[in-house]
Amino acid sequence: MIPRMYIAALITACLVGGSHAGPCKPSSRTTESSIASDLSTTVGSTTLAASSFVDTTTVAASSTLTSNDESSTIVTESVSSAETSLDPEETSTTALSTTEATTTEIATTTEAATTTDTTTTSEAPSAVPFLSNAGFDDYASSLAPWELQTGENTVSIASDVKHDGRNSALMVQGMRGTVDYIRQPLRGSITAGVAYTMSAWVKADMFCPGVALICTYQTNNFDDPEGILLTSHVDEWTHVSSTCTYTQEQVDSGETRTLTNLLKNTLTFYYYSLTRWWTIKKYSGHFDDIPSLAGKVALVTGANTPDGVGYHIAHQLALKGAKVYIGARNLQKATKAIRTMLAESPQLKPESVVPFAVDMGNFKQVQFAARKVVAEEPRLDILVNNAAVLARPFDKDGNGISVSFGINHLGPFLLTRELLPLLNKTQAEHPGVRIVNVASTAHYDVPTGAKFGSLEDFNTTYGSEDESSANYLRYGYSKLASILHTKELQRRFDQQGIDVLALSVHPGGVATNGAAGYLGGRDNDIFRSNLSPFEGAITPLFAAAHPEPVRQRDKYAGSFIMPFGGLKEPTEDANNVELAKQLWTTSEKVTFPNMATIATKQDTSSPQNNDAGLWGFPKVPGNSEMVRLNEEKWFLESSVNINLQSSLMTHSFPSVLFYELLKDYVIMRTWFGRGKKLQRAVTSCCLCAFVLYGYDQGVFGGILENEDWLRQFHDPGDTLTGFITSSYNLGCLLGCFKNFFVGEKLGRRWTIWVAMGWILVGAALQATAFTRGHLIVGRVVTGVGTGLKTSTVPMYQSELCEGTKRGRLVSAEVMFVGIGIAFAYWWDFAFSFVGGPFAWRWPLAFQAVFAFWVIFVVFGVPESPRWLLSHGKRQEAVEVLSAVYDKSIDHPDILREVESIEAALSMEAEAEGSASWASTFRKDKVSTRYRVFLAWFVQFMNQAGGINLVVYYILTVLTANVGLEHRLAQIIAGCIQLMFPIGSLLPTLALDKMGRRSTMMWGSAGLSFSMMMVAALLSQADDTSRGRAFAAGSVAFFFTYMLVFGASMNCVPWVYVPEILPLHARTKGTAIGVSSNWLWNFTVVMITPILINRLQWKAYLIFMATNLIFVPIIFFLYPETSKLALEEVDYIFARGENTVQVAREMQKELALHGRLADDRYPENATKVENI
Repeated sequence: MIPRMYIAALITACLVGGSHAGPCKPSSRTTESSIASDLSTTVGSTTLAASSFVDTTTVAASSTLTSNDESSTIVTESVSSAETSLDPEETSTTALSTTEATTTEIATTTEAATTTDTTTTSEAPSAVPFLSNAGFDDYASSLAPWELQTGENTVSIASDVKHDGRNSALMVQGMRGTVDYIRQPLRGSITAGVAYTMSAWVKADMFCPGVALICTYQTNNFDDPEGILLTSHVDEWTHVSSTCTYTQEQVDSGETRTLTNLLKNTLTFYYYSLTRWWTIKKYSGHFDDIPSLAGKVALVTGANTPDGVGYHIAHQLALKGAKVYIGARNLQKATKAIRTMLAESPQLKPESVVPFAVDMGNFKQVQFAARKVVAEEPRLDILVNNAAVLARPFDKDGNGISVSFGINHLGPFLLTRELLPLLNKTQAEHPGVRIVNVASTAHYDVPTGAKFGSLEDFNTTYGSEDESSANYLRYGYSKLASILHTKELQRRFDQQGIDVLALSVHPGGVATNGAAGYLGGRDNDIFRSNLSPFEGAITPLFAAAHPEPVRQRDKYAGSFIMPFGGLKEPTEDANNVELAKQLWTTSEKVTFPNMATIATKQDTSSPQNNDAGLWGFPKVPGNSEMVRLNEEKWFLESSVNINLQSSLMTHSFPSVLFYELLKDYVIMRTWFGRGKKLQRAVTSCCLCAFVLYGYDQGVFGGILENEDWLRQFHDPGDTLTGFITSSYNLGCLLGCFKNFFVGEKLGRRWTIWVAMGWILVGAALQATAFTRGHLIVGRVVTGVGTGLKTSTVPMYQSELCEGTKRGRLVSAEVMFVGIGIAFAYWWDFAFSFVGGPFAWRWPLAFQAVFAFWVIFVVFGVPESPRWLLSHGKRQEAVEVLSAVYDKSIDHPDILREVESIEAALSMEAEAEGSASWASTFRKDKVSTRYRVFLAWFVQFMNQAGGINLVVYYILTVLTANVGLEHRLAQIIAGCIQLMFPIGSLLPTLALDKMGRRSTMMWGSAGLSFSMMMVAALLSQADDTSRGRAFAAGSVAFFFTYMLVFGASMNCVPWVYVPEILPLHARTKGTAIGVSSNWLWNFTVVMITPILINRLQWKAYLIFMATNLIFVPIIFFLYPETSKLALEEVDYIFARGENTVQVAREMQKELALHGRLADDRYPENATKVENI
C-alpha cells in the first residue's frame, strides 16, 4: 500500500551575524503579484509540489511513485487547486476553493510497467484562514506562515523575512543563539530513508545576512541546515532549499508521540481555556467599575499595536473620557494606532487620542518628548510605563548600556523623572494621580543577590549573551528593576507627603507577537492558553483607574499587583529598600549625565548638570545602531502637527490622505533620506532655483529683436524697451523688500515656496500678454518672486551645508545662473526659427517648468536649523542637523554645531536686544550696521561692473556697435553667454581655496581690462579701412569679460552676503544686500539702451572705471571669510579691531593648525569645528 505523503514544514531562519543584533521579521508590505513561494517534496521519483503566489495564488500538488522494479505497481495521484487571490492586507478568513482530481490505476505485469488513468473530480471545500499574524502590518507577528489545505495535504508556506527593530518576536531560543527560526509541525506520516527536499522564495533586508530551511519530523531533533547568504540579494526574492532524511526509529517514535501529544495538548488547552474563561468572567467587571475619566490626561507607552496590552489600556482609558497620549516609537505607529481606535470606536473624539513619539531606548528622545508634554499640558493624571522588549540576545546601545535594560527600565525611569513636576502639580490640584509600571513574574526567577550599583551591573549577562535561559533571566532582571523603581517612587512620595500612587503590575501571560516568537509559535500550547491582549489590559487598567487602589491606599501603595487585581509579595530583592535606592542613584547617573550637553543654559540646577561627565562624553543613545537605522529619523512632532492630526483624524479617506501628504511638510520631514542624499536634494533645489533666476535674466534679451514681439507691442523705442526689460528688476527689488518684512516669519522653505508662486503667476501673465501694461505687470510679478528667491536661497544653502563646502556650493548656484542665461539664449534662438507669437510666448511660459520643480523639491527638504534655533525650535533643529550630516542627535559634532549657533544668538541678542528694523542698522558689539553695508556694497559691485549690459543687450551691442548681421549676432551672443557658466566652474570647484578677497580683486581688475579693450577697439570702428577688423576684435573681449565675471564677481557676492551677516540680521541683511543687486540691476538695464545708442564706445569706459575702483575698496574693507563657520565670522567683527587684519590672522592660524583656538573667542561665544 502506498502511504500518504505530507510536505515537511517550511522554516525560514535569519542567521544573526556580526553586529546585527536583533531578529528578522516578515515584510510589512508585499505587492509583487508574480512572486511565488514553492515547496516541493521528492521521494525517489515521487514528487509532491505546492506553489503559492502572494496576490494571485495557484496551488497545485501532485504525487507520483515509480518503482525501479519493472514489474512493480505504478500509482499516480494528482491534486489541483483553482487559482485564488489572497490580499495581504486582509486579516479575515479567505476561502480557498479547491478542485481535486484523482487518477488511480493499479496495473501489474512481469514484463513491462503500464499505466491506465481513471480520473474523477470532486469539490474539496476548505476554508483557509489568512492569519492576522502574517506579518503584513508593522504590529503583526513575526510568525508568517499561512496554510493551504488541499484534500489531505497540508502545506506550510512562509512569507518574506524582514528585520524587526522593536523586539525579538521572531526569535525562538534554544538554538545556542545561532539561528532564529519559525517552527511549523509536520502532520501525517513520513517514509523512513527517503530524502525530502523543501524549497521556497524568500526575501530579506540588510539586517538578515542569511536564510535557511529546516525540515523536522514532529518533535525530533535536527541538525543545523545549510543556508544561503542574502547580503548580496537585499530586497530581492531568493530561492533556497534544504533536504532531510529520517530513520525508521524516528518515524516510529514520532507516530507514537503524535497520538500521545494530541490527547495531552487537547486536554491542556481546554483546561487553560476554561480557567481563563472563569477568571475573565469574574474580573471583567473591573471595566464597568472604572468611573468617568473626563477631564483627566493619561500617557501610555507601547500603545501602538492592537496585538499589545498598551493599545487596549489606552483605548479603554479614552473610552472612559480621558485624553490619552498614545506612546509609540515613532509618529507613524502612534497615528496608525489612533486610526484603528477611531475606526473601532466611532464615539471617540479625535482630540482625545494624541500621538506621542518616543523611543524608550533613546534618552534624548525620552527627555525631549517628556518636556514637550510638561510644556504643553496643564495636567497628567495617569502614567503607564508599558513599553518593553521581551527576552532577547544581549546587545548594547551606543552608550554601552544593555538595550533591553535601557528600554525596560532606564527609559521609563527617565520619562517618569522628567514628568514628576507635572505629576506632582496635578496631584496638588486634582488628587488621584497614579504611576503604573508594567512588570512581570519573570523577576521571581532572577537569582537572589541582584546588584544595581554600576553600569556593569546593568549589563549583567547571566553567563551567556544569547542562550534562551540567560535571555529570560536578563528580562526578569529588568522587570525586577521596574518593581524596585515603583517602590522607591512610592517611598519618596510618602516621604514628601505626596499622595501619588505608584504601582507595578503583572498583566499575566498575554498572547502577543513577542510571546509568540519567544514560545515558538502561535500553535504552542502555552501561547494558546494565554490571555488575549484585551484581557491582559484588565490588570494595568485596574491599577491605573479603578477606585479600589485609592480606597485601600495603604494596601496598594507601592505594591505588585497580579491578575486581576490581587496582590502578591515580590521577591526578597524586590522588597530591599537599600537596593531600590541603589538602583535609583545609578539610574540617575546613567541617564542624566547624557542630558547635560543638551539641557538649556538656564537649567544649571538640574541633576544632569551637576553629574555631567561622570560617565564621560555622551555617545549615541538608545537602541543599537541596527535598531536606530530601522526607526523613523524624526521623533518629535510640532504642536501644529498635533492640532493637524486632531482636526483631520476622521474616517474619511480624503482627510487621511490629506494629512499624510501635508504632515511631511508641517513637521519638516524629508523625502530624500539622510546625509549625502539629503544634501544633494537641498543643493538640487537651490541650483534649480538659480537656473530659473538665470533663465529669467536671459530669456527677455533673446526676444527683443523678435519681429512678432515688436509688432505686438508697437515697436517700443529705446527708453520704453529699457523700462519694459528693467521692470523685472524693479519687481526683484520689491521682492527683496518684501522678504525684509516676511522672510524671517515664514522661514527659508516657505519663502522659497511663496517665491515660486509669484513666478508662476508672472510667467502666465507674460506669456499671455497682449498690451505693454499687461507685459510690464507680468515682468514685475515675476521679479517679486525672483527677489524673494535670490535673497533666500543662498542663505538657505549656506545654513544647510558644511563650512568647508559653503563657498563651492553657493558658487555652484551662481554658476547655474550662467547655465540658465545660456540656456535661455539658445532656447530663444531655437524658437526664432518657429516664427509667430509662439516663438516668444513659449520661452516666457517655460519659466513655469523650473518653478514647478522647485516647488516639488522644497516640500521634501528640511527647514534651516539656524532659523529653527532662532525661533526656539531646538528639537527640530537638532534633528535637521542630524539628518543633513547623517549623524546621531548626540554626536559631538552635532552638539557643538547647536551650541555654536546658540552662542552666536546669545551674543547677538546681548548686542542688540531684538531682530528689529532698528537693530539691523545699529552700531553694536558685532558691528551689524557695518556688515550690512558690506553686504549691500558687494552686491553693488556685482552690478555696477556692467554685467547686464552683456547679459541683456549683447545682441543689440553686436548689431548696433559691432555691426554684425542679425543671425550671426544671435549665434555669437549665445556663445558669449556660455562663457558665464564656464567661468563659474573655477569658483564652484575651488573658491574656498582661492579665497573671497583675492578672487574679487583680480576679477575686478580683469573686468576693467576687458571693458578698456572693448572701448579702445570700438573707438576705431568708424575707421573705413580697419574699422570692421577692430569691431570684430572687440568681440573677443566680450568673451573674456564673461569668462572673468563668471569666475569672480559673479559668484563671490552671493557667497559673501549670507556669511558676512550675523544670524539675527541674516534675513533682513541678505534682503538689503540683494536689494542692492536689483536696484543697480534695474538702473543698468534701464540706461543701457540709451548708453549704447548715444555714447557708443564711450559707454564702456564707465564700466572700466567702476571695476578699477573696486580693487582698492575690496583690499581695505573686505575681510576674508573662506573656511570659517558662520558663527566664527562673528569673531572678526567682535574684536573691535581692523577686520581685515583679524581675518588674516585667523586664516593663518587655520592654515597652521587646522582649527582655531577656543580662547580666541569672546567669553560668551563658543567654538565650533566645521562638521
